[in-house]
Amino acid sequence: MAIRFEKERLDTIRSQGAKAWPDECCGFLAGRRDAAHRVVDVVYAAANRTEHPGAAGRFRIDPEEVWRAIAHARAGGFEIIGFYHSHPDRPPIPSARDGANAWPGSTTVIIEVRRGVPGGIRAWHRPRHSRALHPELIVIAGTTKGIPA
Repeated sequence: MAIRFEKERLDTIRSQGAKAWPDECCGFLAGRRDAAHRVVDVVYAAANRTEHPGAAGRFRIDPEEVWRAIAHARAGGFEIIGFYHSHPDRPPIPSARDGANAWPGSTTVIIEVRRGVPGGIRAWHRPRHSRALHPELIVIAGTTKGIPA
């Protein structure tokens, strides 16, 4: 399975990563599932509530914000299908913490931001019955372009 985005939604994540640098941005991916994709319909930014600002590999989303995002997604007829965050000055490869905190059945999208400039973006899926994150193809809707897994 792949995750499908409108280009504008990927651009939103890129912009948030650039604005947050040198800290990590983070947020939610809401949407639906079809036969071949998890389809991202809405990108919700979240506040990074880490107790370690500026620390590489640190972001934390307040649990109340998680519940609000779930409720908002449901009200729109969607579900939370994943999360995104940036890796300031590091490649978009999940850390051990990223893998441990990923929701089973969800996608984690990571964007690399080098010196405030958004770079590579990758998606990782955690199957429901596994603790490992697996590369996932990003499909850009309306184009023949994709970002390889």
